[in-house]
Amino acid sequence: MTKKQKAELIAQLKEIAVKNGFTLDRWGHYQKQCDNEYFRLKFMKINVRFEVKRPGGKWFNIKSGPIVKINPEAFDQSLQYRTNLNR
Repeated sequence: MTKKQKAELIAQLKEIAVKNGFTLDRWGHYQKQCDNEYFRLKFMKINVRFEVKRPGGKWFNIKSGPIVKINPEAFDQSLQYRTNLNR
């Protein structure tokens, strides 16, 4: 994957996050609150980390993986499933 392809993939993944209700916080991470749970997406240099925080707890890693191996459709479905409280 070239640098340009990687940049386009990252932009696409961030667009999917915004479409699913995530907002950018002051540290550059994407967060979403569902009732009493907070979800966070951390885009790092080569990885994306998806985390959850429940009341009184710390951030817990749900899933982490290399950006270049992420399928945008599967990423979208995963975000919809994990942040939907009517599962």
